[in-house]
Amino acid sequence: MKTNVLLLGLCIVALALVAPCTFAEEQKSSKELKEDSQRAKINEVAEQTLQRLFAENAKARDLYDAAVGWAVFDNTKVAFGVSGGGGSGVAVDKGSGNRVYMKMGTGGVGFGLGVNKFQVVFLFQDKTALDNFVNRGWEAGGYPHSLMGVIAAVRQS
Repeated sequence: MKTNVLLLGLCIVALALVAPCTFAEEQKSSKELKEDSQRAKINEVAEQTLQRLFAENAKARDLYDAAVGWAVFDNTKVAFGVSGGGGSGVAVDKGSGNRVYMKMGTGGVGFGLGVNKFQVVFLFQDKTALDNFVNRGWEAGGYPHSLMGVIAAVRQS
């Protein structure tokens, strides 16, 4: 009887020591769960944006196929005299499959009133351009107007 009580006591102590460690390893923190959810949403928007681009422009698929990597950003810009905006996105190295989740921001002063929601697609034709984008970011004057000019040019071709 003493042996059974002793074994039961040892089992309880062992479970008390092991269970919290196992539970902690299996549980993700709320921050990790939030990041996973955000990344899933970014990936979903990126995939939908690429599919829409391919459907609207057959040449875009050829450029994508030749690219070493790509990035898609979902952005919102608000202007009431002073403008500001931003969004988030993902840059993907097609060779390795590595994904880098990034944020984009913009600001300015000028005549404007309204809200503009848009997606931006970057196709990188060489590894250096992709690496520079991921490590240094991207800047363009007149954004998104300069970008819209590029989109219009692509749609016309």
